Amino acid sequence: MSSTNHPGTRRLYFAIIFTLSLTVTPAREQWLRPPTPANRISVAIAPTVTFDPASGLYSYDYVVVSKPASLQNVSSFALRLISAGTEGSSPSGWTFGDYAAEPIVSWDATEAAARPPGWVDDGSIPPAAKSIRPGTSLSGFRFVSWDPPGDVTFYAQGETQLPVLAPGADADALPPWDDHITVDSVSGTTIGPVPINAPDFFEGGRRPAVDGFLVFMNLADGDTKGSPVGIVIKFGVRGENVDATTFTATLNGVDVTSSFAASPGVGDRVGLFMAGSTPLTLG
Repeated sequence: MSSTNHPGTRRLYFAIIFTLSLTVTPAREQWLRPPTPANRISVAIAPTVTFDPASGLYSYDYVVVSKPASLQNVSSFALRLISAGTEGSSPSGWTFGDYAAEPIVSWDATEAAARPPGWVDDGSIPPAAKSIRPGTSLSGFRFVSWDPPGDVTFYAQGETQLPVLAPGADADALPPWDDHITVDSVSGTTIGPVPINAPDFFEGGRRPAVDGFLVFMNLADGDTKGSPVGIVIKFGVRGENVDATTFTATLNGVDVTSSFAASPGVGDRVGLFMAGSTPLTLG
């Protein structure tokens, strides 16, 4: 405010300063045990695929390798699948299940380890007995499907303890923590069942008059695939009369006719080829 405003009158100004003091509690101080990311792991997935000609089913077996660089035990392994599987099985101490609202199947280490001396129950999940330690691996992850192999996405999570809020902390004021396996994980590509979307098949680039005699149902021109590779073929897609006993196949100059089994499901012949144990070569 100022004095009366007359000519020659000295103006006086008074400043009133208000000081507002806010006390902010750091987010970490609102936790007794803050959330820990579950992606502090380094993993490799080793798939093996087998085909049963009697049932027309493919079995997908996985070995999960926890590399020495991992800072956590691996406690969850999952696959994103659009395939309709029939069943899954798990290693000892693990449980198989699927996500109700997403095309994901998962294996989780659910058997609790023995409580160490002096252990105090704070409401958190106890350590798993059969989680995969750094530098070790675990087999026994299996999924069975009618669909042949292709590239699928995998996820893996490290073992963490549940976060614990400090007394009086306001959970609604804290940043949201998303521990969903598709977000808080490491991910990559492995081999898994992929449905065949007929009639999206590759005719092989032969003459139109004979293309329909034999088609590849899960390959496309210029495809890049991981090992093992599945090849599903079908005869006479346009009603051609084909003598299937005359079928022969070579791969990199090697006769692989015997590697193709009759299929009671999709396609007429199925061949599975693994790099290193068949004429299939990388690159």
